[in-house]
Amino acid sequence: MSGPNPPRRCLVTGGNGFIGVYLNELLAARGYEIVICDRTSLADSLSDLDNVHFVQGELVTLLADRAFLRNIDTVFHLAWAHIPESATQNPVVDIQDNLVMTVRLLQACVEQGVRRIVFPSTGGAIYGPVKQLPVPETHPTRPISAYGVTKLAAEKYIELYHYLHGLEYAILRPSVPYGPGQDPFGRQGAVAVFMGNILVGQPISIWGDGDTIVRDFFHVSDLARACVAVMEHPASANVYNIGGGQAVSLNQLVDYLNQVVDPDHGFDVRYAPVRPFDVPRLVLDISRAHQELGWQPEIDLMAGLTDTWLWYKDVWKKY
Repeated sequence: MSGPNPPRRCLVTGGNGFIGVYLNELLAARGYEIVICDRTSLADSLSDLDNVHFVQGELVTLLADRAFLRNIDTVFHLAWAHIPESATQNPVVDIQDNLVMTVRLLQACVEQGVRRIVFPSTGGAIYGPVKQLPVPETHPTRPISAYGVTKLAAEKYIELYHYLHGLEYAILRPSVPYGPGQDPFGRQGAVAVFMGNILVGQPISIWGDGDTIVRDFFHVSDLARACVAVMEHPASANVYNIGGGQAVSLNQLVDYLNQVVDPDHGFDVRYAPVRPFDVPRLVLDISRAHQELGWQPEIDLMAGLTDTWLWYKDVWKKY
């Protein structure tokens, strides 16, 4: 009589990042074996997880070792070096750092027998100005930022490697994840950046009039659940929108923050001209993920914002 099947072995590139931490914690809780690779040292919250092996270094360098992907069943490709602003400013560097790296990873996956790749692409930048709301996966892709173009190119290469070599894939197009752990002093993620400004007593800066930019914010833990769901689903190739399902303008987000933030952290809002690479209204149709994966966002926006603010306040006290 044979014993139980061994745990599925997963590689998470960029596994120390904001999304990667949540994904690795969920994978470990479900008993998967995990290899995490990242340029930075292992995040403290991941150091005590069971069945985790950490490899530090640049992904391109690590792939030079032909045994790096040996016995890996699924690759979660989270490593990405640029945000929309920096990618648009340096498109050639963006291609070199991200697209070339992704193609090298795909080639290594095929050569070393990886079954499936899960790629969190972008829902916020890949569709461009849209013709309908909510936006289905079948909507034309017309990105207006270098970031969106490179993500779309990576998607196309993934589809190509499926067609040529049978590499299974699942592409997620997330809207705007937020939650504890995101850098509040970076330049990506309205919730994190706004809360960071509030913490240090700086005004919130909004590009445009505050009503032009509309998104469907959702908690990062819901994105981690979607990543695991597409790994476990039998479909060999598909694309899924992942979002909050609720249209929220930046002005509405500010109203929510006024309800969440303590009265002693009052803040001002300043408006600046809209940026050319910002897609205006964008709310994703998440019905395919619900119907095929049984996935839907579980964390209510106000509850998630409250949890995130309390986390930032607690962390800020330590500095």
